[in-house]
Amino acid sequence: MAPTTGSRPRGLAGRILSFGLVGVVGFFVDAAVLALLIGGFGPYGGRAVSFAAAVLTTWALNRATTFRDRAGGLPLAVELGRYALAMCLGGAVNYGIYAALVGAFGAGGVVPYAALGAGSLAGMAVNLAAAHYAVFRPRAARPAEAPRQAPPQQRA
Repeated sequence: MAPTTGSRPRGLAGRILSFGLVGVVGFFVDAAVLALLIGGFGPYGGRAVSFAAAVLTTWALNRATTFRDRAGGLPLAVELGRYALAMCLGGAVNYGIYAALVGAFGAGGVVPYAALGAGSLAGMAVNLAAAHYAVFRPRAARPAEAPRQAPPQQRA
């Protein structure tokens, strides 16, 4: 497929790469917020807030890059709401793995961050499918205008 410019459709490989790169940014946002909050909110409460921050960040970036050829079909608040809901499925996988690993290995040292990475990778495939099929669907093609018919000719 041709390189992506403007709003031309993006090929699957390009979409996966872009989604992954946005996910890396989301991971760092997630980890930074978790690092700021883990002392006061604990590893679970801090993770819930850090996940929300990562969802907001990745929505904005995916909208502008990964799905730019599909974004804009909904009002921003509606699209963000749908994205947040769609990410909950991947988030459940992500958080479940995180919680299982922290529960099994404790919350000391790098464990919460390693668990964060494992959960993030596991949730990525679920999130990509949810974003692709539930949030950033192809814009509906506008029906073509019916050709104008010439007025009937009058016979003299």
